[in-house]
Amino acid sequence: DGEVALPGAPALPALPAKPDPAAMHEIAKRWGLELPNEGLVMVGDSPTHDVGFGKAAGVTTVLLDSGRSAFDSSSPNAPDVTVVHLADLPAWFEERFELAAPAPAL
Repeated sequence: DGEVALPGAPALPALPAKPDPAAMHEIAKRWGLELPNEGLVMVGDSPTHDVGFGKAAGVTTVLLDSGRSAFDSSSPNAPDVTVVHLADLPAWFEERFELAAPAPAL
């Protein structure tokens, strides 16, 4: 029906496909965040769709480089970070961001 459901959140209206940044703008709005925002991170395996989407929205981009897509590291749409394995992400997040433990449920 043109809506996307996120766990625990109201459905999103139909939005243009990536790399159009409309979905990231909607997510940021629902989270009470402004864009551009380097504290939001888009992780994906497509330089064109995922990295382009993140760059268009003004968020930090991480390319999961599976080796199947070529990208130009000097391009304005080059990822901010490239990783080969998802397992590399936690260490990168710990280096880049101050992570706080979630508050205990009451």
